[in-house]
Amino acid sequence: MHLQQQISSSPLSVLSIIFIKVGAMAFGGAVPAYLLHHFLKHRLLTEKEYLEALNWCQSLPGPLATNLSAYLGWRFNGAWGAFVATIALLLPGALAIMLLSEVMSSAPQQQILSEILSSVAAATVGLILGMTWQLAWRLRSLSCLLVAAITFVLVGCFRIPVPLAVIIIAPLLWWVSKNQGEHNASPS
Repeated sequence: MHLQQQISSSPLSVLSIIFIKVGAMAFGGAVPAYLLHHFLKHRLLTEKEYLEALNWCQSLPGPLATNLSAYLGWRFNGAWGAFVATIALLLPGALAIMLLSEVMSSAPQQQILSEILSSVAAATVGLILGMTWQLAWRLRSLSCLLVAAITFVLVGCFRIPVPLAVIIIAPLLWWVSKNQGEHNASPS
């Protein structure tokens, strides 16, 4: 039976399967992409409808994946659909974390476990440094690099919340962009 035919007969169970699959395969920023793939593949939504849903969910507070699952579940099956879709999306990851934490807490502190965790931490640091390098490479002027460095120090070192850091940095950023504009406008 084609999924579109199933959706008309039992939308909640079909949506649950889709959200459980996505919850098991993706995390973080990949969830919307996986959901888009499944909803387009099964012709449950058009790309335009999906992008409208994504826009609305991005404007809401809270995690995008949770907002999107709640909205899409609601769209097909009301409040109950929103609840079931959200639980179905979150359940695989929550179960995996609980299982891994149980295994790690019951396992004797072995050298290999410590080395695995150190490797994961090193890989994470490498990914963060790589992304930082890619972003910094696009900052062409020394003043933009300075603004980025000050923002990093405020948020990363002094633990100032990002919105407050933006308020602090905004006048500096305005001054930098104004001076760059004047510098670019002046004859060479």
